[in-house]
Amino acid sequence: YHRTDSVRVSTFGQYIAKAYLEDVLGIETSKLFKPRSWSVGGAHECIRPTRPIDTERLLKLINEGIITPIKPLTKNHIKLYDLIFKRFIASQMVEAKVIKQKIEVNMLGAKKELERIVGIVEPGFLKMYPVIQVEKKLDTGKYYGKVEIIEKPKVHLFTQGDVVKLMKERGVGRPSTYAKIIQTLLQRNYVIESKKSKRLIPTELGVKVYTCLSRNYFQLISEERTVMLEKIMDEIEEGKRNYVDVLDELYEEIKSIP
Repeated sequence: YHRTDSVRVSTFGQYIAKAYLEDVLGIETSKLFKPRSWSVGGAHECIRPTRPIDTERLLKLINEGIITPIKPLTKNHIKLYDLIFKRFIASQMVEAKVIKQKIEVNMLGAKKELERIVGIVEPGFLKMYPVIQVEKKLDTGKYYGKVEIIEKPKVHLFTQGDVVKLMKERGVGRPSTYAKIIQTLLQRNYVIESKKSKRLIPTELGVKVYTCLSRNYFQLISEERTVMLEKIMDEIEEGKRNYVDVLDELYEEIKSIP
């Protein structure tokens, strides 16, 4: 289901990962395969491949006419499939064992401890999805260097991921609407996204629209109101409320607004 945010993996999904590692890669399953469901329940599974076919084999089968896509696949389609396939298989593999180096940074009286990965003992899932960058190990000792001081505003700007996380925590929106809500804000130029930091920055138009709505229709657009409506929709879905009655109530309320 393409709009799911579920991370649950079924036993059949685990079987696909096992079959790929064992039959396609020829790796002894007991060494690298570590089945996980990651979550329980829910109507949908995670987004995962339906067969143990990696990108290279998929392209070969398409060229041979064994698999016929519904529509021609673009480079972006292939890249997306490759990403989904590799991340899924990696999620069913053993952990990687790495060597870390701790570094204490002192600057202007402030201290912070950092960690760097300087070696890989056992690659584990990294065989399938090499996302860890190994850095050069520093010899034990003290290092001095120049730093650039950058002043930042106190107002914390959110990334798209931050907004989705906040919406989940506060019960606003649904998995199928998180991305759509953010895209609407961008399309209407209420916010813009920084190319460098990927932070969402409110525009003058966005601030004016928010101010106007908050002053005149706060009872309809407040966060609490949105959460309440989400709960009512859940009750309708569960058969506890009649949707016609709810629509009548909302209509009467909106009609009374001056």
